[in-house]
Amino acid sequence: MYSAIRVKLSTQPASVAWGESQLVSFGAEQAFIHVDCQADDALRRIQMAGRKLSAQGFNNVRLDGERWDTERRWAFANGFRTAKGNESLDWGELEASELQELNDLQLTTDWVRRMINGQPDCIYPRHWPLKLSSF
Repeated sequence: MYSAIRVKLSTQPASVAWGESQLVSFGAEQAFIHVDCQADDALRRIQMAGRKLSAQGFNNVRLDGERWDTERRWAFANGFRTAKGNESLDWGELEASELQELNDLQLTTDWVRRMINGQPDCIYPRHWPLKLSSF
């Protein structure tokens, strides 16, 4: 078992070695997402970076650093997670209320995906272990 790669947000462009316009670059056991967090497309670019890391085979990540807020974490998760669901995403250090909000969003999203993609005999309410009242 290997440890999670840390993913940090950087407001600086990638180094020349990576190409200054690159969205993602790598260092020692960490990845950097290069994005202007104040830009209108920042959340979309963070989501794209999550998708890029997932496509490159990184399936165990930890969001690290002070620039991650709840919206940015959620944007990353939506790009990072795949239908196969074999990813491990550590939200990083955050307040208990933020953790609860992200976990609730994830639980709800997973439930909706299962409902949409499920077979009729599997999504019948009596066969479903997760009740709406648990939200």
